[in-house]
Amino acid sequence: MFHDIKLDDRSFEQIRDEAISKIVDHCPDWTNHNASDPGITLIELFSYMTELTQYRLNQVPQKNYLAFLD
Repeated sequence: MFHDIKLDDRSFEQIRDEAISKIVDHCPDWTNHNASDPGITLIELFSYMTELTQYRLNQVPQKNYLAFLD
């Protein structure tokens, strides 16, 4: 029952694309959005690490779900 619940199911690509789309709003002077740009490399690194963290959070045992709901 609880194993089907995902706290967050976004993929690396979704996280990366969302972060890149927010560049224009938060830093309009940043115009190089190519994969070779160091800023994009950092976004990809953080997206990868966020996906790993989400994976681990989605592995929370059923007893912990119940404790969190209390």
